[in-house]
Order: sequence, then C-alpha cells, then structure tokens
Amino acid sequence: MGQGQSQSDQGRTLSGEVVQSRPETSESERVDPTERARQQAEERSRRAAAAEQRLTSKRKAGAVPMATSRTTGKKPSALEELSKENRGWRDADANATLRAYN
Repeated sequence: MGQGQSQSDQGRTLSGEVVQSRPETSESERVDPTERARQQAEERSRRAAAAEQRLTSKRKAGAVPMATSRTTGKKPSALEELSKENRGWRDADANATLRAYN
C-alpha cells in the first residue's frame, strides 16, 4: 500500500478517533438472497403502483404533459422560429458535407 497506509479495516479521523470502515453484521442481520430478491420485487411493484396512481390522478385532473406550441394553437415565438431555421441550415450543411465526402 502507499506511504503511511495500512491494510487494516480501521481508519482514523482528524481528531484521532478510530472508525470502522465496514460495519460488522451478525448472523441474524444477514438476509437470505431469496428473501432479499422477494423484498426488492415487492419494493419495485409498490413503486410502480405509486407511479401509475400519480399518472392517472394527473390525467383525471386534466394536466397535460409538455404540450408543444402546435398542439396548443399558439403562434411559435421568434426564438422557436429562429431555432427551427438554424436546425435546418445545420442539417443542410451536414448533408452537403456527407455528399462531398470521397
């Protein structure tokens, strides 16, 4: 290891206190891998159900996800028009470069 380092599981803080780097677990605290997998599956299904519930509540409330300017019937702003025009010019330049490649 490096200069002044040891391979023990203990470290020291600036105040000189000894700190365990790995918490010791007793046999009763360890979880069987099949039990852990079951708990993770339950947690995933619980979270998925909560997300689905949030989505349906938003739909009922009439919340519309990020509507574009075309769907709302508004005229696009000058910035949006300029952005679309610049994107077109960049695409045209990229296509010209691609066609000129030998």
